[in-house]
Amino acid sequence: MFAVKATQHVLAVNDIEKTESYFLDKLGFSLRFRVDGWSFLSLGGFHVMLGHCPDELPPVIHTSIRTSHT
Repeated sequence: MFAVKATQHVLAVNDIEKTESYFLDKLGFSLRFRVDGWSFLSLGGFHVMLGHCPDELPPVIHTSIRTSHT
């Protein structure tokens, strides 16, 4: 059996300041460092790299799932 001790994830975001603030202020992450359009955040063994990508499409929140049956 193995145990996962840490994970690292990369997110492309179009507003890095707002996203970083959300992770720090609302979710409790800590800032490891910033460099050239990147923010490196951590919460325990969960690490996130936020990359500033202003041309990325914003996320869409789906309030319902529709399926069709033929």
